[in-house]
Amino acid sequence: MSDSNPSISVVIPCFRAGALLAEAVESVLAQTETDWELILVDNNASEETKEVIFRFVRKYPDKIRSVCELEQGSSSARNRGIMEAHGFFVAFLDDDDQMYPDRLSLQKEALLNREDAVLCFGGIDGVSHDGRRVVRSGARDEDFPFFPESGDQFKDFPRLRFPEPRPSSVMIRRSMAEKFGGVDRHFNPFFTKQNQIQYDLFPISGH
Repeated sequence: MSDSNPSISVVIPCFRAGALLAEAVESVLAQTETDWELILVDNNASEETKEVIFRFVRKYPDKIRSVCELEQGSSSARNRGIMEAHGFFVAFLDDDDQMYPDRLSLQKEALLNREDAVLCFGGIDGVSHDGRRVVRSGARDEDFPFFPESGDQFKDFPRLRFPEPRPSSVMIRRSMAEKFGGVDRHFNPFFTKQNQIQYDLFPISGH
């Protein structure tokens, strides 16, 4: 790791989260790990969301910067973040999610201790609308039937042989993300039979 670059680049795709984006950013600022940069990817963000982006960039110019990605979709936005990242590791966070304060430090330690590991991820706690109550603890992707219900055109797509990580819980080595070609752009937002959902998958699936 270079002395001039941060250990971790946190990448947040920004679309229409508005005020929720501020909570996501504050959770990064509250990390016990301090050797990070935050990249806010303006993915055709709403005006309310842009205002939040500009506010944090102005307030923390040494830690937070913004970049633009015009191709719509969370996969394309994450790939832009990877391209712009200076960190040895890249950690993803959605613009309506939050990190626990020790997330970055724990994941960094895990990857430093396992040189053969490409990425690490964890469970997701679902919280109430006011953010004060955990309503689903430690959920993993087998608890989210998004991929199987995404449409017949994806039913034969090769899948990972372990639970597919939720993007907001993933930290990956930047060099490996670049080697893999980033996040598969086939999984930019698409419609399901019942719901509109966003899902993306690293193109290492099936290997």
